[in-house]
Amino acid sequence: MSKIVILDENTASQIAAGEVIERPASVVKELAENSIDAGATQITVEIRNGGISYIRVTDNGSGIEEDDLEFTIERHATSKIRRIEDLDGLATMGFRGEALASIASISRMEITSKTRESSTGSSLKTEGGRIVSLAQAGCPDGTTIIVRDLFYNTPARYKFLKKDSTEASYVSETVERLALAYPGISFRFIQNGQAQLHTPGNHDLLSTIYSVFGKETASSLIPVDYKSDGYSISGFIGRPEIARGNRNSQYMYLNGRYIRNRILSKALEDAYKTRLMQNRFPFCVLMIRTSPLNYDVNVHPQKLEVRFANENAVHSLVYYGCENALMGQSMIRSFGSGQAEPTREARQPAGIAEPQATPSIRKEKTIRGPEPRQESLFEEKSPAFSLPRFSEKTAGPVFTVKEEISGERNSHTREKKISGEPGPLPDEAPAAEEKP
Repeated sequence: MSKIVILDENTASQIAAGEVIERPASVVKELAENSIDAGATQITVEIRNGGISYIRVTDNGSGIEEDDLEFTIERHATSKIRRIEDLDGLATMGFRGEALASIASISRMEITSKTRESSTGSSLKTEGGRIVSLAQAGCPDGTTIIVRDLFYNTPARYKFLKKDSTEASYVSETVERLALAYPGISFRFIQNGQAQLHTPGNHDLLSTIYSVFGKETASSLIPVDYKSDGYSISGFIGRPEIARGNRNSQYMYLNGRYIRNRILSKALEDAYKTRLMQNRFPFCVLMIRTSPLNYDVNVHPQKLEVRFANENAVHSLVYYGCENALMGQSMIRSFGSGQAEPTREARQPAGIAEPQATPSIRKEKTIRGPEPRQESLFEEKSPAFSLPRFSEKTAGPVFTVKEEISGERNSHTREKKISGEPGPLPDEAPAAEEKP
């Protein structure tokens, strides 16, 4: 039974956007979105020469029936909607039925597909929008579309293409956006025979961010989860230290569709207003969910812009969602691991002898306040060869100067006691003594 139908003239005229393929990234976007709508869990994108000479998109989705292959290159032929009212409950990425027809008209295209119920697959080859062949083919479940020689018959568009590396970067960015929007799908991007990206497809957004942006970005994120007025927002925002110099790292999605909207960007930046320097913009990957009745996606040919029914509600959703997440996290960056510094014994490797201490002389001066003295007339015993000495009692405090000489083998301490009023304490002469 055929699933693809050609829309009536009235419906086609209301949703027509005159889809124009500008570069290889446009082709990859349309083909990958078709794979997502087909329920694929694995999508592979391969390009050569920036996608100008070769583009391949392979998925394991539901596939296309043999009877429908001929309709795929017809304008306004789609399986997503039947009439204009279906846009109110639209849940798919595509709906106009213009993409494949536009791609087929400017390239040499080959579509190979098989459904799970069919025993064999089918292959359709076109050139410049004309069917060249249609035959059965052996292939796994899913669809593979190969686009060769893009703009071969439209030199006016071909000359505006940039160099291969630049076009390849646009394709890579397109695949990254789709991978972030659908963490449950494993995306693989191959450029000139080398794998550039491979996401796990484990339904974990943080794992996908790690695969796309790396460890440093993934470890500096703050989770966001907030609901308000029929809208919900989830995802991650970056700490101030990973802010960017432009808005290219702000990934916002509405029901799985990547969008650009000034209201959302302003709400995000308002939440960071006192936390970032001028000309710095926060990093984010945010998912907004709401009913299709709350927005209109049929306002831009590439569906990058949407019109919200209640812009104030959307602004409040993003602002308070990000503000609450930032207030719940400490903005002090931690540079250590939180472990105590190892002891000297732990730092010293086993089997290495402790180095010998170098002899040193340390001088220490101590000033003591008044303290009780013995009532003995003799302060200390005199040597046997001299007469005893008497200390003069003074009412003032006693100051002690201690010198310690330590070395490798011997050490001794010498003290000097000075009585009287405190004064400078250099190495002074001994205090005056009275002889009996």
